[in-house]
Amino acid sequence: EFIPVPKLNMDIPDKSRLVIRAGSREIADQVIYCNSGDSRRKGLLGRRILAPNEGILMNMPGFREGKSGIVNSIHMLGMRFDIAAAWLNFEGRIIYTVLARRWRLYYGTTHPSWYVLELHSSKLPLLTEETLLSWEIWSPNRI
Repeated sequence: EFIPVPKLNMDIPDKSRLVIRAGSREIADQVIYCNSGDSRRKGLLGRRILAPNEGILMNMPGFREGKSGIVNSIHMLGMRFDIAAAWLNFEGRIIYTVLARRWRLYYGTTHPSWYVLELHSSKLPLLTEETLLSWEIWSPNRI
């Protein structure tokens, strides 16, 4: 069943595979949900490549929800490829995007954010500010 995002604490298990949509348009269908410190820390590090349909969605822990700056920032140290990064508010609306270049120290936003979405760099044009994203757990039977 498709669940629109306007809930903060969706009951999605850590490391679940998600489908991300903007309206009815599917953006990526191999996105890993990172809800634990370990999965957020690992992120995309260690990967040699990132396919166009892959990425991660990091759910910020309670003490970082709605914060900005370094608290909800990402780094690209050790990364082998650039990524499209988007910070989302509590309802899944994109509030900031950037092409995050490999081996850079810091990317963040001055806007309060609850989630960070990291996708293949080719997806950046689809991640426009104010776009409302939704996600669901991947299913082979999805339409």
